[in-house]
Amino acid sequence: MKTTHNIPLLNDHHTHTSFYLALRNCLDLRNVKDLEKALNRIKELDEDVNVVLGWTFGDTAKDRIEKELPAVLICDSSLHNYIMNQKAKDKLIDEFPEIVNNIENLEWIEHNLYSIIKFIPQIKKITEKDVHEFFDYMLKENQIYKMQDLLLPNTDFIDLYEKTGYLHRVKIWIDLKSYKTLPEKYKDKIAGFKIFLDGAISPGTAAINGYVNSDFDGGIKLYTDEELKNDLKFAESEGKAVAAHALGEIVIEQLVDIIEQENIKLPCMRIEHAQYISPEVALKCKKLGIVLSMQINFSEESILFKGKLTDECLKKNNPFRMLIDQAGYIPGVDLIFSSDGMPHGAKCALQNGLFPPLESQKLTLDEFIAGYCMETKKYGSITFETENEKVIDVRTKQAN
Repeated sequence: MKTTHNIPLLNDHHTHTSFYLALRNCLDLRNVKDLEKALNRIKELDEDVNVVLGWTFGDTAKDRIEKELPAVLICDSSLHNYIMNQKAKDKLIDEFPEIVNNIENLEWIEHNLYSIIKFIPQIKKITEKDVHEFFDYMLKENQIYKMQDLLLPNTDFIDLYEKTGYLHRVKIWIDLKSYKTLPEKYKDKIAGFKIFLDGAISPGTAAINGYVNSDFDGGIKLYTDEELKNDLKFAESEGKAVAAHALGEIVIEQLVDIIEQENIKLPCMRIEHAQYISPEVALKCKKLGIVLSMQINFSEESILFKGKLTDECLKKNNPFRMLIDQAGYIPGVDLIFSSDGMPHGAKCALQNGLFPPLESQKLTLDEFIAGYCMETKKYGSITFETENEKVIDVRTKQAN
């Protein structure tokens, strides 16, 4: 039996607005699972340097990427792993020598992800027309009204958002290094600082105890305790919020311990992802007033990463019921939801929220709305149907 629902538009608390805007006209292979089809589609590209998103084949075709394809930079679906062929390197080496020389060094990438996320928008020229088309697409196709840009590439994007009238729909975060040289006129437009404490699961760089096999024992811990303490104290002195990318329990515990020991006081402390947070640390986070900013669509990783992580570890992924029922987190107050662009839109999030792989990940529709949606339907709404534990026919209804 079909059931129809109508809910407010999404408020995506974590994406990379500028980055995805730059990638919008790039080839997206996230739904292409056949290697030959993927290679053939790249062969049709004719830009000076082509950027491809969503590669799912690892290094299996590296020789063919080198010999058969035009100048190309390939990003895997996690955005933490890259392949660049020699043709592209030759075109970019003079302007971006450090990135070109390290683009396939996983450890360097994790320590310099800020640079990579800024690098790609510099390859792609963005126009006002692109901005209008992007926001229209995000609303109509992905049901998103507001979004948070979790790492601003440069101030050109602030100027573009302001000029095109979309700045009120984007909340902007920046890395600390860039903030320190930011012109004063932009500082009041910055919500806070984004820091990376670990990497991602697919390249084995997330700081998790539970890999079946990984080149890095327990992933990569990107901060020493002293470095993290100093950056948090700088944010405290500036009166700015901090959003910390911390996927695995190793770095979540590191962050919580330092905040507790140093008595760090921030306008808001957010942990981004927090997929493998333990009940004990969740209770500590709640007591310290730490907001958890999580991606409902990442619940499907409990299936996707079977074989990469142990079964016991995968059962701990996105423990929403524990966070709400045991630790006392409240959706929309200190538990907020988003997409990270993987993928954008309501359909995948609703499917993984209402009918997830594990019961421990299940949300009620009211919890989904509280944590992920605009407060009212003033700007429009989302109509969708459910049938046999499937979310179907998701549509955007725009406000009059």
